Amino acid sequence: MARLHLVRHGETDWNVQKRYQGSQDIPLNERGRLQAAEVANQLKEISFAGIYSSHLKRAFETAEIIRGTRPLQVVQYPELKEGFYASLEGKTFLEIEEQFGFLAAHAELSNVEKLHFKIIPEMESGYEVTQRTLPILKLIAQKHLGEDVLIVTHGGVIRALLVYLANHDWTTTKIHNGQVVTFFYEEDCLKILS
Repeated sequence: MARLHLVRHGETDWNVQKRYQGSQDIPLNERGRLQAAEVANQLKEISFAGIYSSHLKRAFETAEIIRGTRPLQVVQYPELKEGFYASLEGKTFLEIEEQFGFLAAHAELSNVEKLHFKIIPEMESGYEVTQRTLPILKLIAQKHLGEDVLIVTHGGVIRALLVYLANHDWTTTKIHNGQVVTFFYEEDCLKILS
């Protein structure tokens, strides 16, 4: 069994402004760096066999802060990046709702339908995000059987995985900056641990 500790990156200015970040390469703000330091303290007793992150600055910087003095390099995988939101990136949640008015219709969908939902056709759905990230997570897990690994990724990625793998409710599942969600890999399956 491998234990995968997935962490959402620290806060950015776009998080504060409630903007869709997606594939935009937004750095951490000062609070985000403090959140990463808090996670580092929270996870200080874990002897990680590997540290991985998305290639986006906010995830990589979070991983570097958590790594601290551990003698490991942070390995970056673009597949661990946030969902691609196309022309929605940079817009606030309010601007998107005002333009598309999707929230009322979205609330009526089943959990599976929400996982496949797209505000615009060009964006990635939560389901597509899981299909992009799961092969990399399994590859990392197979490399580290019996070990703990740190993976710094994004809120949309972790949320989609929780809905897809553990049937969490899409609407009520919120992943906060610096939140840690631990999965375990066993018999070719990823399962939620905490």
